[in-house]
Amino acid sequence: MPQAFEEGLPETTATRPPAPSPSPGRELSITPAAWAGGLPSLIVARGSHVTRHHNGRITAIGAVEGNAEVAFAAGAGTAIAESVSGSRSQLFKLRRNRSAERIETSPARISLTDVAMIDGRRRILYTTYYAPAGETTGYLYSQELNGSGLNRIAEASGPEYEMTRASYGGGVIVTSAWSDLTETFGFVRPDGTEVTGRPNPTDELPYGQPPYMSDAVLSPDGSSLAYLEGPDYDQFSEKQVGDWVVVVQDQTTGAERLRIQVSNNDVCVPWLDYDGRWLVVSRANWTRGPDGVDECRPSASKALAAIAFDANEPDGNAVLLTATIGVVTIDD
Repeated sequence: MPQAFEEGLPETTATRPPAPSPSPGRELSITPAAWAGGLPSLIVARGSHVTRHHNGRITAIGAVEGNAEVAFAAGAGTAIAESVSGSRSQLFKLRRNRSAERIETSPARISLTDVAMIDGRRRILYTTYYAPAGETTGYLYSQELNGSGLNRIAEASGPEYEMTRASYGGGVIVTSAWSDLTETFGFVRPDGTEVTGRPNPTDELPYGQPPYMSDAVLSPDGSSLAYLEGPDYDQFSEKQVGDWVVVVQDQTTGAERLRIQVSNNDVCVPWLDYDGRWLVVSRANWTRGPDGVDECRPSASKALAAIAFDANEPDGNAVLLTATIGVVTIDD
């Protein structure tokens, strides 16, 4: 800030504050293997196909029209998948040895964020997109697998705001969003009631500065929160700063239980999943978008092998899952 000149005092040149230094994560020794002992089943979306991986065995669940962005388990031999083809996205119910069934949703552009047991019913969470030429607001919705019981929960997109993830655990939905030049996590109940007073790592995030924070996921009982810190543009150095780091935060005390570096900026992390014990990190190569900007979108990026590690082990027991390539979620 410029200082007023006062007679008898030397004039002082204003200086910029130092660039922030994102907290690094502890680096793990990562072992390539087909599977990790104790790891639950995984649902993998790659290309148009959705598969189930368990103990190194791969079972086909089904295929969708277009590209499968992400898929979640929805009961025995069943998955819900988001399919993207051009500017249109749709939801499909996939069951082994059966044709894909399209799930009715209201808008043409949606993003699948979770499938969870909410109030004793298996429900789908998805967001709709803000469209300048149409509606001015997108929303986070939940509905049952057959398309019934639609419930609008919260605003999900609008000018300078877009929700990128919503995950259910312990009776609460945690949302991840970018807002102008920063990121925010929020907590709501399935009926849309805001939850306050929970530890929130984005409360102290510097505006417009690294790190980039995303993919908040609650443990099934809601007692802990996992999220990603990623590289972000530093306005002072005009460079990308930081690595990809997974953090687990206690939702009672706010203390960090774990901070692990899972990748440098050479590759990107399009998805994180967490079941209260295991963390599974999907990885991909950066893809240059049509506007010349590097993107980390599952459908646009070249998928790489996922990394899994045990958050309850001091050293993580990190395993590079050599046969598990795509966007990966943990089977419930």
